[in-house]
Amino acid sequence: MKRRKDKKHIVETPKEHGLTDAKYLCVLVDISNYTNVISPLSFQGSIKVQKYHSIFINTMEAIARNFGGVSSKYGGGDKVVSFFPKKSKPSSDKTPFKDVLRCGLAMQAAHDDMNKKYYEEDLPPMNYRISADCGKIERQVAATCFNIYKKAPPNGMVIGENLYDMINNSFESDYHFTKIYEYHSDKNEHSQDPYPIYLISRNDDNVLAMQPSRL
Repeated sequence: MKRRKDKKHIVETPKEHGLTDAKYLCVLVDISNYTNVISPLSFQGSIKVQKYHSIFINTMEAIARNFGGVSSKYGGGDKVVSFFPKKSKPSSDKTPFKDVLRCGLAMQAAHDDMNKKYYEEDLPPMNYRISADCGKIERQVAATCFNIYKKAPPNGMVIGENLYDMINNSFESDYHFTKIYEYHSDKNEHSQDPYPIYLISRNDDNVLAMQPSRL
């Protein structure tokens, strides 16, 4: 099975766009070490491969739907990409941005239960990486998520600066944000406009923190 090539990186910067009016909010989850896992599994037959994919995709899409997410055309196979429609609300309302963050962390928390299903089906365990960001142009937000997820540790979650700027001040009591990397779209480490990426960790084990804020 051929891996989909990652999208070309394009980043919207806060100073160029009014991100309080960001229309597109995105979460991407990608299976780690996919080729090495799926290649030996393919020798056991297509049913095994289909089951491996279906558990991952169904689990992640169900979590995204719980937070108002809709699966997009950018996903498939080893990736699930979900967008979260930002309905007409005051620009000061941070709820949609918080729900994107909660969705990604709920996906992260699903790791152990999902691997129990793999064990029951005699399938290899799975690890994955999660990224999220927001912006005004769908393909640009997706492209950013496609590029920054690689900086997440296995079963970890990273977000781009656009999303970080929208939520860090109102959310830092629940989560800890650590800048771990600055992405240079032109691959020049001395470029003037690098794009910071933040690793997220929860400050406590409050399960309610991962529930949709609209509920």
